[in-house]
Amino acid sequence: MLWFHRSFQRVYVPSQSTKDKLVDLKFHPDLEIWGRGIDHSYFHPERRTNSVRETYRIKQKNILLYVGRIAPEKEIDLALRTFHSLPSSIKDETHFLLVGDGPQLKMLSQYSNEQVTFTGFKEGDELADIYASSDLFLFPSSTETFGNVVLEAMASGLPVIGANAGGVQHLIQHGETGFLCEPKDQESFTRLTGRLLQSGYKRSAFSVRAREYALSYSWEEIFSDLVNSYNEIMIRNQKRHSA
Repeated sequence: MLWFHRSFQRVYVPSQSTKDKLVDLKFHPDLEIWGRGIDHSYFHPERRTNSVRETYRIKQKNILLYVGRIAPEKEIDLALRTFHSLPSSIKDETHFLLVGDGPQLKMLSQYSNEQVTFTGFKEGDELADIYASSDLFLFPSSTETFGNVVLEAMASGLPVIGANAGGVQHLIQHGETGFLCEPKDQESFTRLTGRLLQSGYKRSAFSVRAREYALSYSWEEIFSDLVNSYNEIMIRNQKRHSA
């Protein structure tokens, strides 16, 4: 596809990690990042509600959340191992809620118990309420080109534990809005997940900063940047033709 893309004056990519890979491949001389936006008025901490706990019969103090496809590339097995490896004093007070559909849902649902719930596919108000009513977001996938669910979680006021890879590594500010772990490093995922579940104070501070960071990804700003980029190309063409 190199011949196809090189006929364009500029190619847009979803994240810095994608751009870096394509630069190494000498894919195109003019690559620019065009990320995704978030409706931060819809995904909002104020949607927090006890109805989520009532719906899924959650009795534990904390809710650890995963949202995404239930598929091998999302590394759900690592997420489950992380949860089950938590110290008992932390795990006993935590419910792991996994939201999404996919080819592994039926197989992994057999691990459901009083502390682990697979909800299946959710969207709209129900999904937004689940985000806001949880306490920490766990997302171990190391293959994301962007990671939109991470932004949705942060806009909802959730700190995020994610993999230091792909697009996710550019969304999480390590030690500020969450923690980055090396891909597939269960020990690191377990340790840092436990640290935030154990400390309500640290979690609250991360929550505020996560929300603030997500506000910079509004669709208004995303499209404004795109329009400016288009204008830059048109001005460049005008100068070229008038020369």
